Amino acid sequence: METAIFTAAICMLLLGKPRLRYTLPADGSYMSHDRTMMINGIFLVIIVLKHLCQNGYVPQGPDIWLRDSFIYPLFQFIVATFFFYSGYGIMASIRKKGDAYIHDLLGKRFLRLYLNFAVAAFISCAAMATFYMAPMAAAEKFALSMVGMGGWWFIVMTLALYLLTWASFRLCGTQRPWCAIVLLAVLTLALCIALFPYKEQWWVDTELCFPAGAAYFILQPRTDALLARTRLPISLIGAGVTALAIVGLSHLLHLNYYVSYLLQLEPEINIPLRKVLLTQALAIVFAVGVTWFFAGISWQRVPRFLKWFGGTAVFAVFLWHFIPIRLSCHLGLNTACPPLHVLAVFLSAILLAWLGIRLFNFIDRLFWKD
Repeated sequence: METAIFTAAICMLLLGKPRLRYTLPADGSYMSHDRTMMINGIFLVIIVLKHLCQNGYVPQGPDIWLRDSFIYPLFQFIVATFFFYSGYGIMASIRKKGDAYIHDLLGKRFLRLYLNFAVAAFISCAAMATFYMAPMAAAEKFALSMVGMGGWWFIVMTLALYLLTWASFRLCGTQRPWCAIVLLAVLTLALCIALFPYKEQWWVDTELCFPAGAAYFILQPRTDALLARTRLPISLIGAGVTALAIVGLSHLLHLNYYVSYLLQLEPEINIPLRKVLLTQALAIVFAVGVTWFFAGISWQRVPRFLKWFGGTAVFAVFLWHFIPIRLSCHLGLNTACPPLHVLAVFLSAILLAWLGIRLFNFIDRLFWKD
């Protein structure tokens, strides 16, 4: 069933009537909001499939191949584009609105996201307490999540990145973007290294994609010109860069020892270097490679569902797709009827996202005018 769902996502891309193009579009439209949401939509499908496999469900037949040969080798790279495009979008807004955007960043991005996160986390923990978790444990999970110590790591780290972005541009100013981006990268890396002893690896191995995305916005004209001079198909370049990142991740241990030898680092410095710095660098390479690969494809129309799934619905899906996964596992559907388990989880995630969008829009209207 996972293979069928992934195939359906690919078919959605084909229904958009894609065409290969040799070079980058001159207008930079390959980084448009619609296209980046579509790409994120593809990866969000993969994320849900991965979490299905990690929560009591054992795939069978061709689904095993999809998991072992495609989903698992990507590791945390499946979230790299989310951070990369978010950083790109925030830098575009800063360039357009200047200091006014930075002044409003805490209220319009951070506080709004935090409030929606609090509501979504409360609903999620209430569902856990109702179906498969002790009420006190669910209440503890909610309380810890509100101070960044519980689950939903992606939302917590996104909130942290908003704070670091605000601090960096407040200190350096919007007129010195490179200074602010470098400071943002340093602060982000410092946060990841500080969290490394206390958090799982997936908390700290992709966040540098956010300042990298901001840097890419500034470098895009030069990068596009450089790629045009290579006279190679842009999708081929993107595929090669993406493959380089994946192969590099599989050989991360050897890369770590090589870099440690060159820098003459002590063994105790070795661990965070391997788990944070090199993984973050490869995640950036992966996000850039995926971006260039899709830049070589034009769509007559961007698939509407994938754009919605990776854009408007992404927050609700991230937070709530675990509810149907764990409920279905609690009821034993994952072992009694695996295909129905997978289908029920995806349909439930879509329904919850649809309801969540309306709830969050209602909350936004209560507290914010725009």
